[in-house]
Amino acid sequence: MLQEIEDLLIETLRKNVKGVAMDQIGAEGLIKGTPSVGVACRGFKFGAQQAVDSEGSKTVEISEVLELKKDEARKRLKNKPERGSLEIHVLEHNVKEAGKDGWMRITEGEGYTVDYKAGIIEFTQPVWKAKITYRTRAEVLRRALKLISKNFIDVRGGNGQETDAIAEEVVKTLLAESDVFERRGISLRLLKGIRLEDGLSIVCIAEKELSVEFEVGVMEKIEIGQSKGS
Repeated sequence: MLQEIEDLLIETLRKNVKGVAMDQIGAEGLIKGTPSVGVACRGFKFGAQQAVDSEGSKTVEISEVLELKKDEARKRLKNKPERGSLEIHVLEHNVKEAGKDGWMRITEGEGYTVDYKAGIIEFTQPVWKAKITYRTRAEVLRRALKLISKNFIDVRGGNGQETDAIAEEVVKTLLAESDVFERRGISLRLLKGIRLEDGLSIVCIAEKELSVEFEVGVMEKIEIGQSKGS
């Protein structure tokens, strides 16, 4: 995240700042000699975490393994399946599980029926174990915060006049190319300038939103049944 901001600053300055060789514009500490422009992040913090916002819902595919008792034919799924999305493989009571060879796919209407509103499957023939995959709707939530980095652009010329001229060009470039950063979701703000013994340092603040989306209300890859010792 910080590297993305630093790389974009270097790329933008290399394309637009004249009078400085491209290999003399880069990460601070790797640039030698003058004239040069060195970029470095020297601090960052996080803004306040935003409240969880609903992003609507999306379809996700999940799986379950069901175990049924000898006379049991109905099982409720952990989620409500979308119509036509079920794929079921079963083991009958009289078949020993031996790798994948014992599994048999069954079809809706012949091997089982589904109450889609209730999320209940009823098997038409006795089975003791079923592997089920299906699609369901999950609510998507988003949590976000801002990364705020302080970036220093150190400008060094052969003399004071050259340093001032390059620094001015750097400032104009960042103002003119702000839309390049905005397209990447980065807000760039020039903060101040600092006089160095051998140059100038331009300080800018970059803000980028970091977010994560996650699904709620969905149970994935759940095994339901009795343990061998019960």
